[in-house]
Formats: sequence, structure tokens, C-alpha cells
Amino acid sequence: MQKAEIAAWFNKFDDAEEIYRTIDRKDLVLEMRTKLGDWPKVVQIIEQGAGNDEELKKAYKHLGDYSAERGKWHKAIKYYSNAQDSESLVEAYFKIEDFDNLEKLIRILPENSHILDTLGERFQSMGLCDAAAQSYLKMGDVKKAIDCCVLLN
Repeated sequence: MQKAEIAAWFNKFDDAEEIYRTIDRKDLVLEMRTKLGDWPKVVQIIEQGAGNDEELKKAYKHLGDYSAERGKWHKAIKYYSNAQDSESLVEAYFKIEDFDNLEKLIRILPENSHILDTLGERFQSMGLCDAAAQSYLKMGDVKKAIDCCVLLN
């Protein structure tokens, strides 16, 4: 372990990873790669048996954020879906104007979710009355659904 830590200190992360793997310490490899922010490697390590589902979701969220920052929305959507991050997924779908998948999200989201309010407002701003009303109704705000229908009709 000391050799691996020395290798990491001198920025020889691949060498440190190899040493950790030879002593069967995938957890230390995962910890090192997480500290480095090497999210593709983190996903790979977790899929090989180290870590847990929460760490995997976190890694996918970071990969989605990375893709979104670079305007690669289709990749971001894939990663956000794997991370089960509904808020970021809504944002990504709106960026590419994929309203069909946004409507599917209404059915998936739990009732009274604050994301439904955001969806309703966004649908309303785009003039999509049915989807906005459906979102507000699932959220439990009948008055907003009626106001939306009146405004857009």
C-alpha cells in the first residue's frame, strides 16, 4: 500500500491503481479515482464489483453534468437516466426540445413532486396546454391546471 500511495503522490495514478489491484483493494482504487474526478474510470471500477449503487449514481450524475456543460445533451440524458436524476433530466430534455419524453416523465414522477410544478410551468410557457394541465393535476394543484387551460385557450 505504501508503494501505491507513493506512486499516487508522484501522479502515477495508473501505477498506483495496478498496485492496489494486485493487493486486491478495489475500494482504494475507487477512492483514488473518485478524488481525481475520473468518473468514467469510477463507473468502470464500480461495475467490476467495487462500490455501491449510490456511488454509481453519483458518478453518472457527474458524467451527465460534464456532458451538459459541453452541450452534448443526448449523452447527458443517457447519464442522467442512469443516475435517476429527474431534475437534470427535465433540463436536458428541454434543451433538445424532446417534449414526448418530458410527457412520459409526468407519468413516472411521484405525485406532489416539485419537479411536476417546473414541468407544468415549462409546458405552459411553450403553449402545451394538455401536458401542463396534466402535470399540475398530478401535482395536486387543480387551480393552476384550470388557470393554465384558461390562459392558453
